[in-house]
Amino acid sequence: MNKILILADDLTGANDTGAAISQLGWSTCSVVNDRIRPPRLEEFSCVSVNLDSRSLEAEAAYQKVMEAVGRFADPGIALYSKRIDSTLRGNLGAECDALLDYLSNKYKDQNVHKEWAAMIVPAFPQAGRTYEDDVLYVNGVPLAQTAAARDPKRPVKTSSALEIFRRQSGRETEVISLETVRGEKKQILSEVEKLWERGARNILFEAVHKRI
Repeated sequence: MNKILILADDLTGANDTGAAISQLGWSTCSVVNDRIRPPRLEEFSCVSVNLDSRSLEAEAAYQKVMEAVGRFADPGIALYSKRIDSTLRGNLGAECDALLDYLSNKYKDQNVHKEWAAMIVPAFPQAGRTYEDDVLYVNGVPLAQTAAARDPKRPVKTSSALEIFRRQSGRETEVISLETVRGEKKQILSEVEKLWERGARNILFEAVHKRI
């Protein structure tokens, strides 16, 4: 039975995330075409789906996520993951909104959650992407000074993940600092609860390296 559902905005993201989960010992399937649900999918613990949505307009990307999560979500799913680009290209806010909207609608009559929140980590330290003081760095260079700023389809003109999410999402977005992330688990939880009470539903976590 599926326990983890990953929705990625491109094939590389779907495969990379699925491979990382597989290394943890979970049986994983990578789905290339989000419009077709393969047979025997329930045999895998993790399903990673390529949406190919990065270059779409925001409304189309939103709809694609809504349709895909409806097609691939099973009752046993314990973790939903919306894989975003590590250089913040694409429809980050709209796609996260779609997943949260789906979950809110799905469970609204079951008294499970009144609202959902996205825990977002823009960093990918293994690939040289780090996030500190609300600046995303690519191998030490601020994102807006890299090739991502000249992307022909989805240029990124800012290094601030907070700015991008606040512009793209209909939900309030806040950042949990690296200092808090490096603290005790109870400190992190306390900060998440505080931001939740303030209305944040997209919560960004700073990160600079993989903890060994």
